[in-house]
Amino acid sequence: MKHKHEPRDSRNLIIAALVSMLILIGYDYYQVKNQPPQAPSQTATQQQEAENALPGAPERPKGFTGATRDITATSEKVETVDVSSDVLSGRVALKGGRIDKLFFPKFYDSLETKNPVQIFSPSGSVVEFFEAGWLGDGTSAPDGNTQWQADVDNLTPNMPATLTWENEDGVVFQRTYILNENDYTIQVVDGVTNNGTKPVRLSHYAQLHESGKENERRSFYNFFGTEAYFDDNRTRVKYSELKEDGPVTRTVRNGWAGISDEYFLAAIVPDQSVEKQLTIRHTPVGQKNFYTVSVQEPSVKVMPGEYVENSYRVYTGPKRYKRLEAVGADLEKVVDFGWYHAIAKIFFDGLIYFNSMAGNMGMAIIIVTLLIKLALIPLANKSYKAMSEMKKLQPKMEQLRERYGDDRERFAQEMMALYRHHKVNPMSGCWPMLIQIPIFFAFYKVILISFEFRHEPFLFWIQDLSAKDPYFVLPILMGLTMVIQQKLNPPAADPMQQKVLKFLPVMFTFLFLMFPAGLVLYWTTNSVLSVAQQYWIMRRMGVNA
Repeated sequence: MKHKHEPRDSRNLIIAALVSMLILIGYDYYQVKNQPPQAPSQTATQQQEAENALPGAPERPKGFTGATRDITATSEKVETVDVSSDVLSGRVALKGGRIDKLFFPKFYDSLETKNPVQIFSPSGSVVEFFEAGWLGDGTSAPDGNTQWQADVDNLTPNMPATLTWENEDGVVFQRTYILNENDYTIQVVDGVTNNGTKPVRLSHYAQLHESGKENERRSFYNFFGTEAYFDDNRTRVKYSELKEDGPVTRTVRNGWAGISDEYFLAAIVPDQSVEKQLTIRHTPVGQKNFYTVSVQEPSVKVMPGEYVENSYRVYTGPKRYKRLEAVGADLEKVVDFGWYHAIAKIFFDGLIYFNSMAGNMGMAIIIVTLLIKLALIPLANKSYKAMSEMKKLQPKMEQLRERYGDDRERFAQEMMALYRHHKVNPMSGCWPMLIQIPIFFAFYKVILISFEFRHEPFLFWIQDLSAKDPYFVLPILMGLTMVIQQKLNPPAADPMQQKVLKFLPVMFTFLFLMFPAGLVLYWTTNSVLSVAQQYWIMRRMGVNA
């Protein structure tokens, strides 16, 4: 009769868990989506028309007459209002009244080039912009092609900019952009004054368009693309799903809709008091694929002499948790720690707190790792004591191996009998290790997706904890600590398991070479503390290391 919990079973469990973790994280981190096939070649005229074309307004409400126009791109020569604050720099194009160029002067695309991050661009391989307008029932209304008139040349925190356009029926449309110092939120007020002689029905919309980012590297842990969070429900639609399944439409009230990349977000935060329609759609335009999030308000009737307005906000900035939280409307939900949210959020808050105390995010990682290690001392001690007791029995294990080496079943039975005689439970050394795996995944996600680690220095050669260690010092040190820890552990009974376990430090080292330095710092610190703890326990128990 076979025993249910043989030591090699527990070893297999640990090996399987570690290898699975390696495969999952490795594939996840290094995965790069293949480029889609290029569209058929076009004539120069067709190509120019395709380059100038852009996705238009959303569908007209039921009962509205008239047609929706396609819109065309702006150029560098278009009339503009310059946008300037301490955190934003760009322009409002008077064609369409759209914000089609926007930079973040305080953030660089890399520490080497130090070019400011650009979130909106009117042309090139990546196009992204904000636009808004009205849909009119039997009357013309401003859209992405409308040529507005501006009252100022510069939009600053001290000087709002108001754009004006009047249709043939005497209806005056105005759009006012308002900036605040040290604020990535742009306040937008779209107003309508009916100076005509008859009522008009209008429906307001605000949209974000993006093209060119669908081929950027993304992972299981990082979401890139169109997303929304309304009424405590998250909506995330992959680019491929929009292409295959068509648009997504929801009736919503409280929340936001936007386009997200690794560290930055553009989002529309509408009026939270009324229901509205959210639409996420894909629009092929020439050789480009555009992805759009649209928020459309219910239609309103504007009587002669009446003024109505729609006030909302556009957030264009970093996915820094505290900033997002300050905006409200659940904007911080864009930072999604997923399955491990409860654990990860505790780690995140701890890291932010200790960073504010120590002034260094790398030191915060070390402190939080130490605190985690202290909290897990009872589990770890149990594991290391079991390992030490098993190592004490190694001479007797070698005798059993010499006696029953060719009879694996008999060897396993005698080994279990030996453990029972000495009251050693090999499983007690394995389960505490497995329990720590979710902690690693939670820490992994916090460091991988949190803006707070971007371009944060540690010490000396490590100037960016979100990037790899440029000299691979930390991954090599981590691999060495794993080797030392293996020397402290009793060897596996099965020769094949021994070979696999010996190869694990090499696998981990090569895998972690390209990982963010912050994550490797956590793992290395954890490994060093584990070695010290295990060595101390072995010395107390009189076991030779």
